[in-house]
Amino acid sequence: MRILNKLEDAVFEHDGAEFTVSPLTAAQRISVYAALDSDIGEAYAKLCRFCVKGWRGVTDETGVELPFSVGEMDRLFSHPSASALLVALGAFVLDRSSVPVPTSPGASPQP
Repeated sequence: MRILNKLEDAVFEHDGAEFTVSPLTAAQRISVYAALDSDIGEAYAKLCRFCVKGWRGVTDETGVELPFSVGEMDRLFSHPSASALLVALGAFVLDRSSVPVPTSPGASPQP
């Protein structure tokens, strides 16, 4: 079932790296949407801080794999070269937090 899949952790893959992502809670989603009004970059960083729980294959400039931590993640996303990753990862998290709503009683949610 699609809704149940959104309640479990998922893996987001990007350029050889894998990010373990947990679901966004309702309170977290409200916090992110409030931040969107003032700073989109900070809103996406907040999304990642809330939901990214681990990674594999993230390396530094010399190819050494970095251990996951929120501090390392903040350093990664502070580099302009990581902006496309930040947006893609944030969009993945937001998409997983969206559950289509039926338009009329008894209607099935649309994919």
